[in-house]
Amino acid sequence: MIPPSETQLSLFGTTTTRLEDKDPPPPAKGTTAAKEKTANTISHSKMVQDTLKQFLGPKTQLVWTDNKSVLLSQGSGKNKHTFRMHQMFMEADEKVIVAIGRYFKTGHKPSGQLVDTFIKAHSHLLMHHEGSLPLNTGKGEHHDLHVIQEALSRIYFNGKVNLDIQWGRPRRQKRGRRSIQLGSYDARVQRITIHPSLDKAFIPEMCVARIVHHEMCHHVYPAQRSPSGRRMVHHKTFLEAEAQFVGAEEADAWLDRNLNKILRG
Repeated sequence: MIPPSETQLSLFGTTTTRLEDKDPPPPAKGTTAAKEKTANTISHSKMVQDTLKQFLGPKTQLVWTDNKSVLLSQGSGKNKHTFRMHQMFMEADEKVIVAIGRYFKTGHKPSGQLVDTFIKAHSHLLMHHEGSLPLNTGKGEHHDLHVIQEALSRIYFNGKVNLDIQWGRPRRQKRGRRSIQLGSYDARVQRITIHPSLDKAFIPEMCVARIVHHEMCHHVYPAQRSPSGRRMVHHKTFLEAEAQFVGAEEADAWLDRNLNKILRG
């Protein structure tokens, strides 16, 4: 009797083909393109790092990030100088990278303007997963940010400012912490975020409104460049507009006096 295994083999014929005689399989779809993309990325990263080294020193190391709050930053350790760069600059040509290096080395104003132009032209790379907020994200337990923003817009901005606004996520405060960021504005998605510690019954609405107004001013009066090329967030025009808030001094004084209570949540 023929063993079952041999019977099975006979169904496919008896010709033996050596592995080396077979034609190689065709490359998987997209394999060549993927390899080319990887090679281009490596080549571009080397160009960026080499260019930065020319301006910032031979110990400069490039780190790509997805940090949408700080697109470019640098820091020095014992044996290296780290330059952190958002992935959007993978689209940048050598001219833009040279401008980044020159600006971070000398504060060269035209270079800073060139970098700003590139960021604005490629801002869609920062917003691909961002969307408008649900309508109730600003309605807190004690303070409604939508109502506050609407009133401030009507009083100070001719009703023309209507931004996404939300309470931030509650986070455990670090022990011994003596400061807190009560609000922030993200210009890329036109969104205000207010610290949830302000959504308390004991906090006057005027104090919450003071923080919201400050962030609205950031939208209406964006950052400027000083004559030396330094980026100025709280410039003269901004400060003049911020000072128009009625009760600003009283609100700031109350927040200062009650900071410890706010930090305790």
